Amino acid sequence: MLLLLSMICLYQCLEQSTVRLIKMRSLELFAGLGGMAKGLELAGFEAEHLVELNHQACNSLRANFNPDLVFEGDVRGFDATPFAGIDLLAGGPPCQPFSLGGLSKAHHDERDMFPNTARILAQCCPKAFIFETLTFQIITPQTTMYHKCHL
Repeated sequence: MLLLLSMICLYQCLEQSTVRLIKMRSLELFAGLGGMAKGLELAGFEAEHLVELNHQACNSLRANFNPDLVFEGDVRGFDATPFAGIDLLAGGPPCQPFSLGGLSKAHHDERDMFPNTARILAQCCPKAFIFETLTFQIITPQTTMYHKCHL
């Protein structure tokens, strides 16, 4: 009987509680098929926008998230100023400019998206950011600049 009364009391307290969970907002660059976006969603983030260039990847994003959130296009043409103060900027900039398979041309490679990632970071000034890519294990004259820079 005591357990039943405790459960009823707990239920009434929860029913009267004004505690609200606040969703954190995220903006994702280089969203790919949406793996990071799904993980962030499960962690309590609500995607504000998913930016991706690849058409097939965008189809996957549209199928798994709100299609209106998908920006299909080059990150170089994306304006992040409407997302100023967002909780989290996330993404996985392409690694090909820094990998052996990508010829390791670094900032001389047109696929180097780190300057645009930094531009978007400055535009939206998020509370936090997460970027994942390969580690800079290759030290060449082309990649030295990135070893000296820290976002």
